[in-house]
Amino acid sequence: MFSLKITKNFLPAALALTLITACGGIRKAINKTDDQGNKPRVQTANVNDSEAREIARLKSLYNPWGFARPNLVNDSYGVWRQSGVAFVRPGYDSLQMRMTLLDQATTSVRVQSFIMAGDETGQMFANKLIELASRGVQVQFLLDDTAVIFKGSQNLYYYLTSHGIKVMGYRPVWMQIANNPSVFERIFSGTTFSERFGGALTAAKIENHRFHEKIMVIDAEVPGRGIGMVGGTNIANEYYDIIGEPTGVKWRDQDMIVQGDIAADLARAFDSNVGDAEAINQGATSTGLSGTIEQFLSGARGTFGNSNARGIELRPYAMRQIYDALQQNVLLRWDQANLRMIHHRPLHNEFKAEQRFVDAITNANREVIIVNPYVIPSDAMLSTLINTARRGVRIKILTNSLESGDTPTVQEIGRSFYKSLILETQPSARWPGSVPIAIYEWGGDKVFKNGFSNFHAKYMIVDRQIAFLGSFNLDPRSSVFNSEVLFETDAPLLVAQLIEQQAHDSGPSFANFVTREMAESYLSTGNSWEDMRRQFLKLIKTYW
Repeated sequence: MFSLKITKNFLPAALALTLITACGGIRKAINKTDDQGNKPRVQTANVNDSEAREIARLKSLYNPWGFARPNLVNDSYGVWRQSGVAFVRPGYDSLQMRMTLLDQATTSVRVQSFIMAGDETGQMFANKLIELASRGVQVQFLLDDTAVIFKGSQNLYYYLTSHGIKVMGYRPVWMQIANNPSVFERIFSGTTFSERFGGALTAAKIENHRFHEKIMVIDAEVPGRGIGMVGGTNIANEYYDIIGEPTGVKWRDQDMIVQGDIAADLARAFDSNVGDAEAINQGATSTGLSGTIEQFLSGARGTFGNSNARGIELRPYAMRQIYDALQQNVLLRWDQANLRMIHHRPLHNEFKAEQRFVDAITNANREVIIVNPYVIPSDAMLSTLINTARRGVRIKILTNSLESGDTPTVQEIGRSFYKSLILETQPSARWPGSVPIAIYEWGGDKVFKNGFSNFHAKYMIVDRQIAFLGSFNLDPRSSVFNSEVLFETDAPLLVAQLIEQQAHDSGPSFANFVTREMAESYLSTGNSWEDMRRQFLKLIKTYW
C-alpha cells in the first residue's frame, strides 16, 4: 500500500491528508503526522457513518439502468489493470495532492506538462523537483515548451537546468532565432524553391507535433508503490485556483489519481515520449533547427540563484492562496477497479483516442456525457453523435463559449457544428425516438461573474458505467497532431463524482443551454461576408 507522509515544502505549512477507502462499506481515515510529530489516527467507521451513507449515495448514481457489465478485453487500445482510482476535486485539492505525492518519492519522478508557467506555482514545482533530486530521487521533466514563450517561463527552465535537472522536450524555433538569427536563413537555405519549401515544411512538421499529455508518476519501478496523477491540468497558477491579484480569474480542470501496475504503463508512455522528443531534436540538428540552444543552456548554469528563478515575482496574494491550498483537508474516495491507459501517438501512426470514443459512443444504450473545452468533431465523430442520438441515446455536451475560451477562433469553429448536432437530432417521421443533443456553454466570469474563465476539463461518461479522462481534446489537433494520454475505467465512485461535477459545472451559475435558435444563428448571421468567414473557418478546422 502506498504510504503517505508529510514533510515541509516550499511553504512552512503542516499538510493534513485524509484518505477515504470505500471497500465493503468500511472507511479508513488517516490524518497525517503534523509538524509536531503527532501520530496518525486510524478510525474505522460503522455502517451508519455519514461517509458510508455518502458512498452508498454516490454508488447509486452508477449504472442506474442495471445494464450488464461491459465486456472488458485487452485489445489494440490497451491492457486492463486492477488499479486504485480516485477522483480529485479541481483547484486547491489538485495542487495539494501533487505536492504531497511528490514528497513521497523514493526512487523516481516523471513529470510531463504542456505548460509550466513562470509564476508562483511553477516556482513551487521547480523547487520541489530540485529538492527531490538533491536527495537522490531520479527526476525527469518533459515539457512541450513551444506553448510558453514568456521570459519568466524560460528563466524557470534555466533555473532548473542550473540545478542539474534537464528539461527535456522541444527546442522552439522562435527561441533559436532569438539567440541565433542565422537559423532562419538555414531553414530556407536551399538553392531551389522546392528545397526552400521543403525546409519550411520540415520546420512546420516539427512544430505541429505536440506533446500534450499531463503526466506525473512516482516510483513506477517499485512494486506496490507506483502512483500517478493524470488529467488536463498544466503547471500554472490558474489551474489550481491560484490568482496573483484580487481581479484574477481561475480555470476549471479535472484530474484523477491512479495507483498500482497502471503506474508502470504511465511511466512507459512518458519514456516513449522522451525517446520521441530526443529523436525529433536529433533530426532538428541535422536540418539546422537546433541552433545554439545547448550552448545557451550551458551558459545559464549557476546564474539564476538558489531560491527562485530570476524575473519571477512571488506575489503575496498568490503565496497566501498557495499556503491555504496546502492547509486543505483532501478527501479521496478510492475505488479498486478496472483501468487502462490509451496512448494516442500520431508520430507512430497510432490514432487511438478518437476511435475509442467513437466505438464507445456507438455502443451506448442510454446516455453519453461529454465534457471538453474544444469540441470540433471530425466527420466520423459528427456522424456517430448524430446517429447515436437518433437511436434515442441522450447526449450532453459541456464546452467553452466565446467568452470563456482561451482561443475564440476554436470556439467559433466548434459552434459551426451546433446546427448539425442539434437540428439533425430533432424527432422526425424517420427518427421518432431521436433525442436532440443538449449543448451547454461554460460562460465564465465574463458572463456569470463567478471568478472563472477558461473551462479545461476533459472527460466522457457512457451509460454511467465507463468513464474516460485524460488530456485528449475533441478537436482535430488532438486527433491528428498531438500525443495524448487517455484513461478508461469502470470505477463506480469516480464515475459518480464526474457525473456530479458535470451537473455542477453545467448549472445555471456556470453555463448556458444552447437553444435551437442559437445554433441556427451561428452559421446564418445575415451578413454574407461573416457567414463566408465562418464557413471558411470550418473548412480549415484541422489546423487550429
